[in-house]
Amino acid sequence: MSIQRFQRSAPTNADLARYIPGGATIDGFGPNFVDVDLTNDAQLADLVEAMQAAGYAYLQAAPTTTVKRAPLPPAYIQGCDVQSLDAASVQIGIGSARDVSDEGDLIVTAALAVNIAASGAGGLDTGVEAPSTWYAIWIIAGAAVPVAGMFSVSATAPTMPAGYTLKRRVGWVRNNAASTFAAFASVNGRVSYPLARTALRALNAGAAVADTLVDLSIWLPPTATLADLTVVHAGAPGVLLSTAYLQPFGGVLTEPGTFVTAGTGAVATAAAGSAAWSQQTSAAQQLAYKNSDAGAATTIYVRGYVDAR
Repeated sequence: MSIQRFQRSAPTNADLARYIPGGATIDGFGPNFVDVDLTNDAQLADLVEAMQAAGYAYLQAAPTTTVKRAPLPPAYIQGCDVQSLDAASVQIGIGSARDVSDEGDLIVTAALAVNIAASGAGGLDTGVEAPSTWYAIWIIAGAAVPVAGMFSVSATAPTMPAGYTLKRRVGWVRNNAASTFAAFASVNGRVSYPLARTALRALNAGAAVADTLVDLSIWLPPTATLADLTVVHAGAPGVLLSTAYLQPFGGVLTEPGTFVTAGTGAVATAAAGSAAWSQQTSAAQQLAYKNSDAGAATTIYVRGYVDAR
């Protein structure tokens, strides 16, 4: 199979249909040329003779052009979504990203598995696995080595294996106290936990009426400060309208703030209200909460977070 180019002023499809041999097709068409795709190169002599008789000049095999891909913009990332595979490994999906130092592109054409029991590319950059630790998930690449995934405790400077010069952080995974990965999945940097609700509970029936710290660092990695929460507030019995207030720890908890309310419906009974939202935290992944009334109770679940990759 080959593509041959012929030239003539203002060629038409009607002209060509009379001259090209059976099995050949028109591949390209311009104001003064036509490309004919031959299914059998043995037809070439007959094709050239017919086309020349029709007033077409035979040029040559149609030229091919290698198009060089433009570099990705600084900080670009698309795809490269990460999910847990099992207690010791994660998978990085296909996608593309610009190196963190804007020195090159990292292109993932097939899913990458990363296992913390391995070392270097495809595993842990240095040291040994540690429990109760957040591990950054990196894509790494180099001129003469295949693209790979890698874990590191560093969010900015992983230890690079020999031959690897490009890197981009694409996620995090939490190694819990039992040295097993918490299940998670991410889409474009938004991470969710497919876990039982009790495993996501950061505060259980909190009764504070003054600013009180809630630590989310088990569910949010060091670079994340936007948590996806579900907040359940049980109003105090005898209070017509009760409110729970949330803000980043260190702020002043005043209205309107971020809040959820619960109306009792009857003065002598308690009722619960719930809401889901994305809540900003402090740089240390901490919130402060308080209830408007004594006897109220607030429970906070962390469904996931937003990772600025």
